[in-house]
Parts: sequence; structure tokens; C-alpha cells
Amino acid sequence: MVETPLKKLLARLRETQRRLGHRHNTELAYASWVKRFVRYHRFATEAELCATPNRSIEQFLRHLANEQLLSASSINQALNALIFLYTKTLGVQLSYLDIPHMKRAGNLQVTLTDAEARRVLDHLSGDVYLIVALMYGSGLRVNEACSLRVQDLDFARAQIVVRETKGGNHRVTMLPKALITPLQNHLAVIRHQHQRDLAQERGYAWIPSALRRKYPNAESDWSWQYLFPSRKLSRHNQEPENPRLYRFHKSPKTIAKAVRTAAQAANLNKRVTPHIFRHTFATQLRRHGYAVEQIQKLLGHKKRETTMRYLRGVDIDTAGIRSPFDVEG
Repeated sequence: MVETPLKKLLARLRETQRRLGHRHNTELAYASWVKRFVRYHRFATEAELCATPNRSIEQFLRHLANEQLLSASSINQALNALIFLYTKTLGVQLSYLDIPHMKRAGNLQVTLTDAEARRVLDHLSGDVYLIVALMYGSGLRVNEACSLRVQDLDFARAQIVVRETKGGNHRVTMLPKALITPLQNHLAVIRHQHQRDLAQERGYAWIPSALRRKYPNAESDWSWQYLFPSRKLSRHNQEPENPRLYRFHKSPKTIAKAVRTAAQAANLNKRVTPHIFRHTFATQLRRHGYAVEQIQKLLGHKKRETTMRYLRGVDIDTAGIRSPFDVEG
């Protein structure tokens, strides 16, 4: 099969991202934007795209904003992807772009009350319940919760070690004591499954190639197994030369679908996504008097401003204010 110029460009993009340590989700997002960019320019060659890079980028971003009506966050992500493509992959220096990063609207974050969160949880079960409960009780992102490994739980200290987070750092957050026994019971079930897998010489947990070289037996080691393993075995789609069947972690898409169904069953009139439980974790802690700096560390935010966006509107107390509509003339 002949490799097209677009496929060659995407391969170079992926190679650069992996060399610089980008996360898999970032790889996929940037590749998607580069595909759309090249298609918008009618599959222009690399030489054509590099001839007038600023103009090519600006035309595409204006198309996204004015014709596609995409959000500011989507346009900013597209801009980041294209800057990375030109400067890091193609080695092209960009001059001033006429489209700066767009500001997101300062909307109040949608959160749940404790009662609403528990109503949704009441309509979940099994490992999906545990994942969402950890998001609400520990402030995890859905990807972080799904990709936890057995060794990340510290029951003695009631802590969770969150590795390879969005910013590429590690952090420690709380493990709700109410979830310790359910998680221990869950571990007993998946350990039995892991032992069956090993007996059939399959079902290893995938780890990055660098760690694989450092710890040759880690893929079969119990401590490296995913806490929420997938039901199906599969090969790694980015390693075609690797024939081994792995038991990867549960997909975040599965969690999102289950949460939507549970929210509908709970009769909530809010748009409920898995991420709302991370926001609710933050707002509940703030309402109970915890400092912003403490919440920032638990969430793993580098900037205080990011945490404040999570908490926007929390300190607005309307309980003691009477609406003019309720005041009799």
C-alpha cells in the first residue's frame, strides 16, 4: 500500500510528539486537527503549506470560528496543534499570527449537590460505580480514574497516587475510607481474573516501552495491572510489531455513556458528564472550608487560576437574600 503525503506527515507528527513526551490523548487530538487542516487546504503538499504558513493557519482558524462556529477552547486547541506542527515537526518559524488565543467565556461551572451526586451514583453499579465514586470522592479526571493501576492504591494511608497526569506530573490525593472495602472486594475479583489470564499466557497489562525495558516482567506483575481492566483483550494499535494481547483499562467513553443514562434515571435537569464529579469534589471541599491551595494540590492544577475556574460562583450565597418577586408591595 502506497503511503500518502498526509499519512507521512501524521507519522512525523506522532514521532515528534512521542519524542517530546506527549500523552496519547494529545497525540490523537493534534492528529485530528492536522487532518482537518490539510483537508481544508485541499490536501496541499508540505511545500505548499510551508510557503505561506501564517496565511494558511489564519484562513483555517477563521473558517473554524466563522463557518464551523466552534468554541474558543476548540479553536485554541487547533491553534496549538498547528503551531506544534510547524515549529516542532516541520521546523518552520512562525511570525506574528493575526489570530491570538481566544478567551473562553467566563461561565459558571455546573456542579451537583451532594444529594444529586449520590442520586446518580445510586443508578450505577460495578466498576463504573467505583470509577465515578473515585472522581467524586478523590477529584480524579475520568482518564486518571480509568487508568489507575493496582499499585496506585495505598489503603494504609487512605491515599491514591495519580501518575502521568495531564501535565505529565504525579500527585497524591485522598482515598475515601467508605470506598476501601468495595475496592478491596473488587481487587479480589480482578486478581482471580488476572491469574486465569496468566494461566492462558495472555491478558498482560500494557506499559510504555521504556518501562518495559527497565522492568521486563512488569506486564505480568500483579501490581502493574489496571484497577479497572477491560473485558476484552486486544493488541496495542500503536505497536503493530507487538503481537501480545493486552487487557487494557476500561474506556472513558463507557463511563460517559453510563453517567448520562444514570443522570436521566435520577431525573436531574442538568447536563451531567463524568467531569462534573471532579468539579463537584472541588466545590464541596470549598464549601466545607478548605483552602483553595489545598484543593489545587488535590486536583493537580499548576495554576491557582485554573482551580478558581472550578470554584467560580461557589462563594455566592443567595440563602439570605429575598427576591423582589417575593417581596409584597
